[in-house]
Amino acid sequence: MALVTKARKPFLFVMTKVKTHANITAQTIAALSHSGPVAQAFIADRVAYAAALTGGNTAPELAPRGPAAAEIASLWREVKSCFNEKMKSAKKVKNG
Repeated sequence: MALVTKARKPFLFVMTKVKTHANITAQTIAALSHSGPVAQAFIADRVAYAAALTGGNTAPELAPRGPAAAEIASLWREVKSCFNEKMKSAKKVKNG
């Protein structure tokens, strides 16, 4: 966190291997949120990710309409949105 803060670069915590109904998931999100933004989209603990890894693919490549593909797409939209907003804000501040 010290390096990220010092660099003054936008960042977003992304939860991976999430156990969706476990209390530890909510606790982790709460703890991380004290240090910065946490993505609402997350990557669940799915066999599809491990299966894809063994063949050198991505889970969305193996099952384009599966839940892993939906997670990746959702996360990508959120990441793009987050960084686009932060970059626009930074430009406004810089251009004053």
